Amino acid sequence: MSTIKKENILKIYVASVISETGYTNNDFRNGKFVGSNITLYDALYTLPLKWKDKLIDTMSMEYHSDEQEYAKSLLPRYYISGIYDMNEYIIRFPIHDYPKVESNLMTIDIDGKDNTDIDIWKLREEIFKLPYVFSCLKSCSGKGFYCIIPIEDTHYTKEYYDYITNLWKDKYGLKVDSYASSLVRARIISYNEDIDSWIKDEVSIWKLKDPKIKEEMKEESLLFSYKPKKEYNSNWDNITHSCMVKIIDDGYTVNDYKAWYHLGCELANFDDGYELFYKMSKNYDSSQSDSSIKKRWKGCKASGIDDNLIRKWCGMAKNRYGKNWLELLTK
Repeated sequence: MSTIKKENILKIYVASVISETGYTNNDFRNGKFVGSNITLYDALYTLPLKWKDKLIDTMSMEYHSDEQEYAKSLLPRYYISGIYDMNEYIIRFPIHDYPKVESNLMTIDIDGKDNTDIDIWKLREEIFKLPYVFSCLKSCSGKGFYCIIPIEDTHYTKEYYDYITNLWKDKYGLKVDSYASSLVRARIISYNEDIDSWIKDEVSIWKLKDPKIKEEMKEESLLFSYKPKKEYNSNWDNITHSCMVKIIDDGYTVNDYKAWYHLGCELANFDDGYELFYKMSKNYDSSQSDSSIKKRWKGCKASGIDDNLIRKWCGMAKNRYGKNWLELLTK
């Protein structure tokens, strides 16, 4: 494997997203993609020091509480995949566009709540020893950590993520956050007082060794990601919405807090998001009160329509309704 030095990684430019009132959450449809380009050094060192007090307050709040989720929504965020063209609304249609300048970096998220039977902090030490892991830094909640990994090609971020997820599951029994694999996933800044202890001076660049495997991954990803059918090139957000409506109408639901929250953030991308969230909640338990449903919904912020969201719901529709699922939804 080829290597890259710490000082060169920290000089890499990444994108941040801001609004007139401060840093936005993942609501790209309603927010403004008018952020500045910052270095990774700024994202890991400069901003966390400026926001130190608020970051420490956020870590002290009840995990995944409405208070903490709201506090997180006000924190600075950045996109580690590279610099985006600010003149194009690429966040809405990421299936066609990629960073204008690629960083060749990705992140892997490890959440303590997903791994209650594992000492993730002890495992953190083992993962940090891996030659392709540049850093293992605590998340903004302080209940998990994320790894920065240099990769050969940013366009294959999802494929790298899936590969490493399976690798670490087999090796460590570790469950990785599957919601963090998107190319345009926002990364909230976090405060790490011992940051230099968890960043390497030099790291190997992760490569998919077998070209045949790489091509198989590419072909598998084409269905809903990079090359949709020509007649639907500008309409994948509408198709995704139709999938949500149909699947929830047919009884789809979830049964734990984290799943409720993530699903709410996905539904919040659309005008009828609360209506769908309400129906999904009633699918789980028809006796739930409107007030309890509204309370859960209150903490949900739009996650943005990206290739990961599109593939998830279109994939669910294909599994449920068969090979003619698209014709069924677009009649």
